[in-house]
Amino acid sequence: MMGPKNGSRPPIDTIRYDFPEHPEARLAAVLSCMNSELKQATLLVLDRDPGTSTDISKSLATIANARLPTPGTFSSYCTDTFVPMGFVVQERFRKRRPGFPKNYFAISGPGEKYGQPIAAFSLRYAVDHNLSLYELLGQTASPGKSRSPYNRARLVELVAEGHDRMVDVRERLGLAIEDVRQHLRQLEKLALLTFASLSFEKKGVNFYTWVRGRLPGEAKTVCQLQRLTRDVVRWLYRNKKGERNRIGDALNYPDPCHISSVLVGLAEQGLVHSPFKSTDKSRIILSQKSTLLSDYTRALRNALEEKPELKDMRAMLEELLYDKDICSRYVDAGIELYSAASPNINPWTAEERESELLEFIERFRKREGCGARPVDMVGALGWTHGTVTRCLRSLRHKRCLVKQRKGPAARYSVRLESPGD
Repeated sequence: MMGPKNGSRPPIDTIRYDFPEHPEARLAAVLSCMNSELKQATLLVLDRDPGTSTDISKSLATIANARLPTPGTFSSYCTDTFVPMGFVVQERFRKRRPGFPKNYFAISGPGEKYGQPIAAFSLRYAVDHNLSLYELLGQTASPGKSRSPYNRARLVELVAEGHDRMVDVRERLGLAIEDVRQHLRQLEKLALLTFASLSFEKKGVNFYTWVRGRLPGEAKTVCQLQRLTRDVVRWLYRNKKGERNRIGDALNYPDPCHISSVLVGLAEQGLVHSPFKSTDKSRIILSQKSTLLSDYTRALRNALEEKPELKDMRAMLEELLYDKDICSRYVDAGIELYSAASPNINPWTAEERESELLEFIERFRKREGCGARPVDMVGALGWTHGTVTRCLRSLRHKRCLVKQRKGPAARYSVRLESPGD
């Protein structure tokens, strides 16, 4: 139980969000909570009695033989995902007191009704198909107004409905074209689909032509790629025309997809001309394996509509809770799948994380010519927003970073002088 036994409890704030009413919002919320086997296992051990992140870790350790991350990971799952989605209630002391952790978490009504049965189903689905849902759905943190797990599920649904051009998907999901490409590339790696984006851009084909009369100084930065935009503009202005592979070779830039993004952005600005529209030339073709994602999404939709699938999922949950051996086998196998797909779940010391973050920020500055945003760090390192925020706070306290606000987002750079200067 929370609070001292003598009944004098410090003031507590209860943080509770409603589970969405709209079917699409419900699906998006659930997918964000189910995109890793470790999240699914975490939901399984939560109950109505508020507990700390350490309590969650200890409960999971009683059924899992797999190596678990630090308790901070479970706290991040709750505060960043489960609480905002309405599956968990957070109780927080306004002031920390000796012997009392600040945050406690308990399962909510919707978490019991939908979250835990769907978590049991998701865990079994991943293990039975030998594929982590993290690979299928991607990270919760992602660009745009909607999150990656929902975007990937809808992408496959849209293509199955006949919206098989990249422009169709982009318009219906409200994403930038490069974000659509990123999802497509990941799903193509899993053999769920194929797409022919930029397939005609082979070496020796002059595709983009600089528009006569336009000047390099008119170019605006594309996709936050400040340095690359500048270099591509200068190269095209000098050479008049070129395609992404040739430009990449000339600039010694390793990622042709970034160059494609810059070229598309420059075309939208009217600085370069292309005989093709990048959004119209690509057709997306689903493979038979795409049913891995479409079948999973359909089961969740039906469960959220309280169709028979929800009853079946509750039976799976009861079996896992009743038989500890079966539960342990699924949890261990699920965490192993997730660990292989996302090695960052392995415990890191604070010093290791801070060192990794500093190296990334400096690499980002050298590549892009500007500081890194927290969202850049989350996307590149695969950490939660909470983990990145804690590392940034610690590094700023140690005077290792410089924080600058340019536009709506703060950017961070490594401090060049020593902390003592």
